[in-house]
Order: sequence, then C-alpha cells, then structure tokens
Amino acid sequence: MKYKSSEEFHDHLLGAIEKKRGYHLKRFEEHKSEQDKGAVDALAWAYTLIKFGKGNIKK
Repeated sequence: MKYKSSEEFHDHLLGAIEKKRGYHLKRFEEHKSEQDKGAVDALAWAYTLIKFGKGNIKK
C-alpha cells in the first residue's frame, strides 16, 4: 500500500493498532488470558510511542 503522506501512514498505523488492541481486550475480558493481557499492554505502548513520536519518523 502506498501512502500519500506520513500523516496518512500514521493514521492508518494507529487505526490498525487500536483495532487489534480492541480485539485482544475483548478476548481478555472473556477468557482472562495472560497472553491477551500482554498483547493489550504491548499494543497500548506501541500506540503511545507512535502517537507521541509522530513527527520523528522519516521517509
């Protein structure tokens, strides 16, 4: 997939992370799996790092 700007890339990436985090959060609430809890935590960190480092990624 080709992105027209880094802004478009960031928006797509953050949307994908939010979607995946929601999936694992729902699974964790249903099954209380440690694996899903770890995935939720890791995806939350990834989202935060990308969100606050938004202007630091170069082409």
